Amino acid sequence: MEFNYITESAKTNNVDTAAILERLSDQNRFIKLMAMLSDYSVICEQLDVFKKALFYGKPESLAAIDELQIPEFVSAIQKRFVESLETADFTYVNMLHGILGLATETGELVDAFAQPLSEGKTFDLVNISEEVGDCQWYEARILESVGKNFEDVQLANIKKLQDKAAGRYKSGSFTETAAIVRDTTAERANLESTLS
Repeated sequence: MEFNYITESAKTNNVDTAAILERLSDQNRFIKLMAMLSDYSVICEQLDVFKKALFYGKPESLAAIDELQIPEFVSAIQKRFVESLETADFTYVNMLHGILGLATETGELVDAFAQPLSEGKTFDLVNISEEVGDCQWYEARILESVGKNFEDVQLANIKKLQDKAAGRYKSGSFTETAAIVRDTTAERANLESTLS
């Protein structure tokens, strides 16, 4: 019998959707959660600007770093979040669990990297490996929700990245230019042909 991580991890997943939704909807918890996730999303976008500046050498990103602003949560869209919660089902909750868990575990992974640096200690490689495993558990929740497996998305990602016409590695190896100047329409077509 072949090991399937998504199937095995699903055995330890909370599937009591009604109880989860009840806790989520009480005391405006969902709105508070969405506000926090919104702030987190902005931070991730800022980190992406830093990533492109530092690792790809993208000049616009270098210039944009000092201009970054963190907007407050926009309460005008609160009604949309409430309406989405009213139609929530297991897939919705499972995906939210995966996304929220991945965000928080990624934060723990960041801490596992940053804390030893700030304390002048060496990295705890066991802890870092454990956090990666936790991230994969939450990724499995998301993949279960969209009906895919790790191999599906890994193969699609490699196909997208290595496409000779549109990919980020057109020349067969990494270049800063190929990482910045991409044909995102062709990349999307690659993903759709593989993941649909």
